[in-house]
Amino acid sequence: WTVSCCAMAQRSRSRLLRGLPVLVGVGGATWAADELYWHRVLQRSARTVKAGIYLLWQYKVCWTPETSDLVHGRVAKRLVDCLRRNEGLYVKFGQAMSTMDIVLPQEYKNELRTLHDQAATFDFPEVRNVVEGELGKKIEDVFSDFEEKPIASASIAQVHRATLRPEFAADGQGLPVAVKVQKPNIKAQNGWDLFLYKIVLLVVERAFDLPMVWTYDYTRQQLSDELDFRVEAVHAKRAQEELDACRHLKGKVVVPKVQEKVSGQRVLVMEWIDALGPASDAAALQKANLKPSDIMRTAMEAFGHQIFSTGHVHCDPHPGNLLVRLSPPGSAQRWQLVLLDHGLYCELNPKLRREYADFWVSAALGDTEKTVKICSQWGIVDQDAAELFASLTQFRRVRLGGVGRLANLAQLYSGNSSAIPDEVKTKRAKMTPKQLAEAQTQLKARAKKILGDTSAFPRELLFVGRSLNMIRSANFALGTAVNRVAILAECAAAGSTLNNDALSKRFEIMKFHLRVQSLLGLYCLVQW
Repeated sequence: WTVSCCAMAQRSRSRLLRGLPVLVGVGGATWAADELYWHRVLQRSARTVKAGIYLLWQYKVCWTPETSDLVHGRVAKRLVDCLRRNEGLYVKFGQAMSTMDIVLPQEYKNELRTLHDQAATFDFPEVRNVVEGELGKKIEDVFSDFEEKPIASASIAQVHRATLRPEFAADGQGLPVAVKVQKPNIKAQNGWDLFLYKIVLLVVERAFDLPMVWTYDYTRQQLSDELDFRVEAVHAKRAQEELDACRHLKGKVVVPKVQEKVSGQRVLVMEWIDALGPASDAAALQKANLKPSDIMRTAMEAFGHQIFSTGHVHCDPHPGNLLVRLSPPGSAQRWQLVLLDHGLYCELNPKLRREYADFWVSAALGDTEKTVKICSQWGIVDQDAAELFASLTQFRRVRLGGVGRLANLAQLYSGNSSAIPDEVKTKRAKMTPKQLAEAQTQLKARAKKILGDTSAFPRELLFVGRSLNMIRSANFALGTAVNRVAILAECAAAGSTLNNDALSKRFEIMKFHLRVQSLLGLYCLVQW
């Protein structure tokens, strides 16, 4: 029997040794194909699976109320590192995830803020292949000059400076342009990345009882549209037309003109913009002797106009996409706000746009009845959930009804609405790990009530919330240059009218301010 076992073991080792070169060969060939031809799809997928297993292990094995913050921090770092290393659509997934801050712990919010669009570049021969394949002409035939080194690189594309030949320019004159070129690996990775993204959402939802998968279809459609630069060209043109149609924004906010003759699905050629810097760059504004409050008021009014009056909303206004330039000669303005990158937009239908405008006004005024009524149409179940959703939307503490409503309004119009009271900070600092975990559990339960009926919740508001958060961040970077909520509430009042003419909008704004002053007067009486 012993001899027989030894013989069997010997045969098994022999088979293993004979099969090992085959296994190594297949593995090496697969790795080489993935590296050279499949744009690292398998490596990126393996990294994602590894991060998912780590997430499950940390939360299902290592998590306790005492280790809650540590686990959140470790997993958030591992997750964001995976997203950053995988690049491409994974960066977009992380940005989409950041819009779900209703249910995300603070550690995730902190890490996801670091997920910027700075990414690796691809070599000029590949740039040439994409541009010439898309335009059907040699680069030299279309551009008299084309800089091989990109000036910027983002998750799905990189940008080169070039000079367009006169025969291809819309005005018949050669001019400097920015050429946005889609990265060649994006097309190969897109389908598999989207599939894995859905799997990850499904696992997180099942493991942690968080509503996540419901966001997938809308996010997938938004990201797919962003990969077609022809859609971006349409958004850019429409955005400029709508901004120009607003009397107080015309000439103050500009969108680079697209050169349609030489643009396509993977190449977008736009007017070159010489900018002073991002709208949130205090040093650049100070150097140009510009007032941050003027810049931020215009930015708030521009996005307020898009959200509440047109419903055609730019959803990616990060610092690199919101610039300031000195106005060209002949302009009535000294400076202009520049909106770049119009690939990610969402469309609010007229009904939703008016509802959202009414919601913003009623939340700003603390109107319980109207706020709760609107929220109930979106599947938000009660006053507590409506109050929380209003607070998350306006990024401040909102109180509905009672004297608290009046105090809240007085604080808003005192200019301190963005401040966190010191007693709240002290209270959080004194909480034990167990108490903090319980508080997070309670907040999660409240947040889930907001998403109690995901079939009724408008998906568009996830991306609108992302846009609002980015312009809030820009304002905060300038030391809270303007009263953001008050300006947006005024824009919402203008957008809530059924008639879109200027007279109706002015009338609604007057009504809004009259209600504000009446409530402030009532608060003074109560205090007295």
